[in-house]
Amino acid sequence: MYIQTRKGKASTRSCMLRSYRANGICHSEVVEKLGTDREIMEREGVTDALAWAQAYARARTEEQAGQREDRRKAGHRHQKSPSSRLKVAGTLIAEAVFHLMGIDHACGEIMALHPRIEGFDLTEALKLMVLGTIADPTSKLGLSTRCQRSLLGHSELAPQHLYRALDLACAHMDLIMERVFQYTSRMPGGRDTSRLYYDCTNFYCEVEQEDCDSGRGDSWGKEHTLRKYGKSKEHRPNPIVQMGLMTDADGIPVAMCVNPGNTSEQVTLAPLEAKVMAFLPHGSGTTMCTDSGLASRANRELNNRLAGESKSVDLAGDGERHFVVSQSIKGLKGEWQEWALDPTGWSYAEGGRRGRLRHGFGPSTLTEGNKDQFMDTLFFKERTISDRGLDQRLVASFSLKYREFLRALRAGKAERAGKIAARGDAESWAEGNPKSLIKVTHVTPDGQVATRATAEVDLEKIAQAERFDGFYCHATNLFAKDCSAQVVMAISGRRWEIEESFRIMKSELRARPMYHSKDSRIKAHLLVVFLALTVLRLIERQVAAKCKGPNPRHPNGRHTMPELLRAIRTMRVIECLSGKGYEPDYDDSPAATSLLEAFELGELAFEQLTASEVRHLINRVRKNPRKLRPGVDV
Repeated sequence: MYIQTRKGKASTRSCMLRSYRANGICHSEVVEKLGTDREIMEREGVTDALAWAQAYARARTEEQAGQREDRRKAGHRHQKSPSSRLKVAGTLIAEAVFHLMGIDHACGEIMALHPRIEGFDLTEALKLMVLGTIADPTSKLGLSTRCQRSLLGHSELAPQHLYRALDLACAHMDLIMERVFQYTSRMPGGRDTSRLYYDCTNFYCEVEQEDCDSGRGDSWGKEHTLRKYGKSKEHRPNPIVQMGLMTDADGIPVAMCVNPGNTSEQVTLAPLEAKVMAFLPHGSGTTMCTDSGLASRANRELNNRLAGESKSVDLAGDGERHFVVSQSIKGLKGEWQEWALDPTGWSYAEGGRRGRLRHGFGPSTLTEGNKDQFMDTLFFKERTISDRGLDQRLVASFSLKYREFLRALRAGKAERAGKIAARGDAESWAEGNPKSLIKVTHVTPDGQVATRATAEVDLEKIAQAERFDGFYCHATNLFAKDCSAQVVMAISGRRWEIEESFRIMKSELRARPMYHSKDSRIKAHLLVVFLALTVLRLIERQVAAKCKGPNPRHPNGRHTMPELLRAIRTMRVIECLSGKGYEPDYDDSPAATSLLEAFELGELAFEQLTASEVRHLINRVRKNPRKLRPGVDV
C-alpha cells in the first residue's frame, strides 16, 4: 500500500491506495481516505501529517502480510467470498440471439395490452427462463434463487415474476411465435419456408392420475385439461401432454401447439398450419412433409392446392401447397403393395444422388459377391396412382443397409423371445402394463379347461415381416415435371432434424417431466423450451455460416448440437477483486473457439477482464433489431 496526496488551494488531502494487476495492466483502488493535513495532525497529535501517513501505510502492509503468513502456517485455505462467484459467460452468445429474435418488441406489445400490470419486466423474465433452460435447466424456483445469480449480467427476479410471465406468455403465445418468425426472417440467411416439417411428440407429467373435472368444479376443470392418458413415447404409465412442432427447411422451429395427451395427432396439423400460413408472405408456396402417422387423407387434401385455388379449409395466402409424406407399404392396396415389393424395375444414381442414373439393377440382382459394393446405395422406382380422385406419385426405395439393420434388430428380439418361451412365462406382464389385468384361460376345442400351455417363437410372423425389410415408400403430389424422385427422397430424408429437435428438448433442455398442473403454465413451459430450441438452432446456423466446412449442418464435421451446448454451459468466468475483474475458468475447445469467432466475443478468451470490459460485452449483445412497422414490414 502507498500514500497519494492531492494539493488544493487551502489544504492537502491524503489517501491510502492498493495496486493490483488485471488483464496485463496495473490498476489501483482506494483503501482508506485519511483526510487533510490539518485533520490528520489534530486527530493523531502529530506535526508531520505526510510522515505519519507513510508510516501508517507501512504498518497496514506489514499487518496484512503477517495475517497471510499466520493463515499459511495454520493451514487455512482460501475460501471464496460472496463477491467472488462463478458466472456462466457462454449465455452471452445465447443472449445475443435472444435479442435478435425480437422478443423485446413482442413483450412490449404484450405489456401495452395490459397497462395495469406493473412491477416486473416481462422481457427480463422470459430471457431468464430461456437462458436458464439453456445454461442449467431447473425449476422456476431454482431459476429465481440460484440460476439467475450464476448468469453474467443478471437481474434480480422473484419467483412470482416468473409465474406472472408464464401466464402472459401463454395468453399471447401466437403473437410471440409470429414475431419471432418475422424478426428471424430479417436475420442473415432468412427463413427457408419452401419446405415445412411437422411431427408430434409427448411429455410425461409427474402425476399418477389424469386431469378430470369430476368433483373439482367447473373453474378447475377448465384450467386442467391437458394431462391425459395416451400412448407414451417412453412407454410410461404417467399421463402425458402432446406437443406438435413445425420447422422450416433448415430445421429452425417455426411454430408449436400443445394438446391433451389423448388427442390424435392427425387432427393437429390443420389448425397449426392455418396459423403458420398467416406468418408467410402473401403468395408463398410450401411443401408439407410429415411421417406416415400424420399422412391421413384429410392432411393430404389440405396441402393438395394450386396457386390461387380456394379450399374449404381456411388457409391464408394463395400460394401452392404440396405434400411429401411417408407411406406405409403395409397400408397400400394389394396391387400397389406388390409393385413396391417387386424386386424388378429399380434404378439408382451412380456415384451419389447427382450421379448418372442406372436402370434395371435392384434387389433382384444383389448377390453375396456384390452386396458390399451396394451397401450404401439407395435404389428407387416410381409410379402415379389415383386414390378416390386424389392423384399422387409413389416413390419406393430400397436400402440394403436398412434391411440388414432391421434383420439384426429382429434377430435380437427373436432370441429374447425364445428365452422367454423357454422359461414358460410368455404371458407374464409388468405390473404397470394394462395387459396385466387381462385374465387368460386356456380351453380345449371341447370347452374343457387346459392344464398346460405351450409357447414358441412365431417363425411365420417373422418370415412375413422380412418381406418388407429394406423397403420404404413416399407419397407426394410433386410429379416428374416438378422434381425428380431423388429430390422427393431428399426432402423426406430431412425429417431427422425434427426428431433431433425432440431429443434435444427432452434430453438436453430437460423439458420432461413437467411439474406444472395448470394448462396455461404447461403451455408456457413448452413455449420457453421452444424459444430455447430456436436460439440453439440459430446459434448452430451462425457457427455453420462463419466456420465453413464440407458439412453445412455441422461446420467442418466437428460441432454437433451437444458439443455447442456443452461449450456454452462450460464457458465460465470467476468474479474476483470484489467485482472489479473476471478471470476465465474453462478449458478451450474447438467448439468454444468457433462460437467466440462466430459471435465476435473473442475477449472472453483473454486471461483477465475488467468489469468495464464485461459491461461493454453485455451492452454489445443486447442490441435489438429495428422494430417492425405495422402495415409496412408486417
